Amino acid sequence: MPSSRWLVVLMCCCRFLVTRSCFQRNTGIEDVKNRTRCDDQELLTKYVVVSMAVELTCPGRQCYDVSRSSPVKWYKDGKQILMNEVKRESLKIKNGDLHLNIVYLTDAGLYTCEFHYTHNGTLMKMRRSLSLQVSGKQTKVPPLISIPPEGKRVEAELGKPLQLECKITFGFDKNFDPIMKWMVVEKALESIQLEKEQCRLENEDIQQRIVILSAQLSKVTERHFNAQFICFAGNSVGNSTGIVTLMKREQVSEPVLTITLIVIVVMAFSVFVGSASFRFYWIEIVLLFRSYFRRDETVGDGKEFDAFVSFAKGVSSEESCDKEDKNLISEEVLALKLLPDLLEMRWGYKLCLLERDVLPGGAYTEDITSSMKKSRRVIYILSQRYISSTNIFELQTGITYMLEDKTFKPILIKFTSLPQTDGLPDIVQRALKVLPIINWKDSTSVDPDSKFWKSLKYYMPIKKTQLVSWTRSCTEETDHGTPDKGKCVKCMTVVGE
Repeated sequence: MPSSRWLVVLMCCCRFLVTRSCFQRNTGIEDVKNRTRCDDQELLTKYVVVSMAVELTCPGRQCYDVSRSSPVKWYKDGKQILMNEVKRESLKIKNGDLHLNIVYLTDAGLYTCEFHYTHNGTLMKMRRSLSLQVSGKQTKVPPLISIPPEGKRVEAELGKPLQLECKITFGFDKNFDPIMKWMVVEKALESIQLEKEQCRLENEDIQQRIVILSAQLSKVTERHFNAQFICFAGNSVGNSTGIVTLMKREQVSEPVLTITLIVIVVMAFSVFVGSASFRFYWIEIVLLFRSYFRRDETVGDGKEFDAFVSFAKGVSSEESCDKEDKNLISEEVLALKLLPDLLEMRWGYKLCLLERDVLPGGAYTEDITSSMKKSRRVIYILSQRYISSTNIFELQTGITYMLEDKTFKPILIKFTSLPQTDGLPDIVQRALKVLPIINWKDSTSVDPDSKFWKSLKYYMPIKKTQLVSWTRSCTEETDHGTPDKGKCVKCMTVVGE
């Protein structure tokens, strides 16, 4: 017995009879001639190879007197074949027969012939059908093994199961009877057992069949790394092989794996915390970025004011003082006191207040329109009184101007809960649904370091401003030096550095 390498052949689906689950075997392609009897009503099937020529004769027409019959009409899948509409030189109707000088894959289908003839003085109509099946060209090459390619190395882990797969492409074969098998070449005398060998059909068309042939090792051992696993496939033309060898997969030690997992967890946690922090402090981050890398967007724009302030007028001083005694701020206090104190005196913006910066005596609508066109922003202090008052004209004017000037932007402050907006102009209703809104939260929003003021500054124009310090004091005091709580608008003062 020779000492050379032994060939251990383990067959999976070695002959076609074992591979019925993968595909069905052709019984042969037969070019059937018209041998229909006159009383035969069965459907005739005709087989032809693509690119060949075929002549279709109306079945049973020879049983009738052709001289007394009408010309034959042909239909394909229910649609009449009209020669004046068919732009195909290889298709002809001659003497009642349909000639296909070159057969294409699309020619497959159900063909029906129809003609009239006279029988005992009665005009009769005859229809017969036949099925045309088009097959591929006979293959002239052996099977193609694409997976595994020649000399492929597959990673495997000791003691673990492994599945080997082989992808085989068979060309069309008139008498399809393939051979597929896995072979193991190994130096040892003992054979290597493959388990769960099986094959499955991945794809099939008229030109080819693609088959996946698989085999499994229940447990990888050292011997398997010294063996060659060969995928063998054959057809009527020839044979092909694909060779697989195994290589050891590097095993990661537990300490390295633990450290890797810790690093991944820490990185994921850091990303999560960073994302959450950015989401929570995004306004502060943007403002910080502006303070170091800011650009002045107001230079050269021809605007006089940074923002026009619109609010509901007509609150009496007594009503305003009553609200302040309850730790509440009125719209008028916010518009005429707090906004100028913070935006102008602390952050250097220039506001347009109708009561302060517009000369009296002009037309109201013209004053509003002119003031907005001179401003880069418009600050709306929205409340129930604002929505139900004539001030809604100012809101509508600002939204309309926003559509004309892309640099002009409205800033909406929700001072109180708003009523239903169904009665407002359509353009105002749609704008209130999409524009960002800053919420005023009474006493918590008074603090200049609150989220309200940071959000407001975020929506203001980017410009170079001179910061000043802000301190609390009281403008009115009693004779004893304590704040007079009976006085109105007394809790905020801004002092420049």
